Amino acid sequence: MQKGLSRYIVTEFFRQTGLSIPTEQLVQNGPVWQQVITEVQTWDLRDVSPVRLQKHIVTGVNYAVTTFGHNRLDTQIHTALFTVLCLCIDDLEVDIAALEEFVSRFQSGTEQLHPVLTLLVESLRRVPDFYHPYAASAIVAGTIHFINCTLFDKQY
Repeated sequence: MQKGLSRYIVTEFFRQTGLSIPTEQLVQNGPVWQQVITEVQTWDLRDVSPVRLQKHIVTGVNYAVTTFGHNRLDTQIHTALFTVLCLCIDDLEVDIAALEEFVSRFQSGTEQLHPVLTLLVESLRRVPDFYHPYAASAIVAGTIHFINCTLFDKQY
């Protein structure tokens, strides 16, 4: 019953605020989906199969289109890709040493120890292209916090 109530509340919120609710079919055929798929196909994530990334792509695109649908297309694409990368860091076997060194390597501009982290740094460096300086700073700080929490989770 709780799931039904939550769905009702969110759906009512969207209806009353005039926001559209993207459908899975719309999202998976839309421009954000197409651009994200094209970009992800260029990623070299060592032995990670594209099939394993599928659920992350669906989540990232749905999040970006639902939450940032009022923003420019390039902002939605960047947000979707950034979300996919964060989900990969949480889900894939990113070495603890790579996570431990993330912040110092990010600050010094040194190559990261895992390809997902390298892609994340590239994405973080582009955040100011899409967001106001305050929001961009918060996203970078939040990402560092996320990496530290993920490291803590994997260690303990």
